[in-house]
Amino acid sequence: MCQNCIFAVLQKIFVTLLLLGHIYTFGQSKKEQITILQSKLEQCHLQDSLFRKACEEKLNKYSDYIDQLKAQQSLLEKHISSLNDSLKQDNEQRNSLYNKLTLCNQALRNTRDSLEFAQQELADINLASNNNQTGDFLNNYYINRQPINTTLGFQLAKIVTFNGDPYYNSNSIPNIHNANEFYLRHVPDGKNLSKCDEKTLMEKKNISFVNKLMPSIEILKNKLVTMNYRDGKDENLLFNLTNKPLEVDESLEIRLTSEEVNNSYEGGDIAWSIRQINNDTYLALSWGQLKRLGVKLSSEPNKITYLTSKGYEYNLNISALPDKNYSNKPLTAIERCWLFRKRNHVLTEDTLVESEHCIFLFKLTEEG
Repeated sequence: MCQNCIFAVLQKIFVTLLLLGHIYTFGQSKKEQITILQSKLEQCHLQDSLFRKACEEKLNKYSDYIDQLKAQQSLLEKHISSLNDSLKQDNEQRNSLYNKLTLCNQALRNTRDSLEFAQQELADINLASNNNQTGDFLNNYYINRQPINTTLGFQLAKIVTFNGDPYYNSNSIPNIHNANEFYLRHVPDGKNLSKCDEKTLMEKKNISFVNKLMPSIEILKNKLVTMNYRDGKDENLLFNLTNKPLEVDESLEIRLTSEEVNNSYEGGDIAWSIRQINNDTYLALSWGQLKRLGVKLSSEPNKITYLTSKGYEYNLNISALPDKNYSNKPLTAIERCWLFRKRNHVLTEDTLVESEHCIFLFKLTEEG
């Protein structure tokens, strides 16, 4: 029993010593770990301090750079403001110069119009003077009744326009203009419409081009008249002078009797009125009477007449040119003219005139 007790006591002592050894060893290990951790913590504090210092240095540098950028921005804003002020002044000067240029152009147009008017007045005076002396058929024959055997040509001198259609409005007031206040836009016979557009279709012609479109007249012994048209055809007529007494003045009229019985615009008898303006004599022809003489002044401003390869005539809107449907087919134009009045101090742009409502005053002058 005693041995067992001693063994049990020794066993407990051994266990206790073993436990104390383990506790001592564990304590030494923890102390070393704590020391290592403290060392690492100190290193972390040192690195954190160095990082903070580096960040503060960079932050200071960026702050200085930002201050520099703000200063540059301020300078740029001042420069932009200065440029805007300068640009505003330049715009004001440009607008001022543009207004002055507009006034100068207007004054130049007015001066040019006045000069053209004065030149036309002088030309009319010279024409009247020359015609009274020699070749004015109307003055020499109808006023002085001098018999002649000669060839006569037409010279357009004036154009009478109306405020509206005088046929339907008896109160329409006539306005007499010098012919050089107008011009023509012309499409010749045979022009290929397939290759034209609205801009290249027409040619601008001086108003004197009308004289070239008119026929010449041969008078023999004050009785026989031959009308020679520009297409090579001629027409024989009998000449007669008639007087129509009016309340104010005697009305003179040329009557040309055709060999054919035809009362259309294309043929038949001809009756031309004679009118006096400022002691000068003119032949007054209407749009229809010009058509009778072969002058094709168009009454449709937006249409052109063309001839097909089979000889048929059709109308085509000018704005539709060039027509892709006929790009490979020839569309041959039939001659047309449009009457335009020039821009002046009243009209801001050239204006199309309704020629069918106009009266055209011609002089008949001896040729050759």
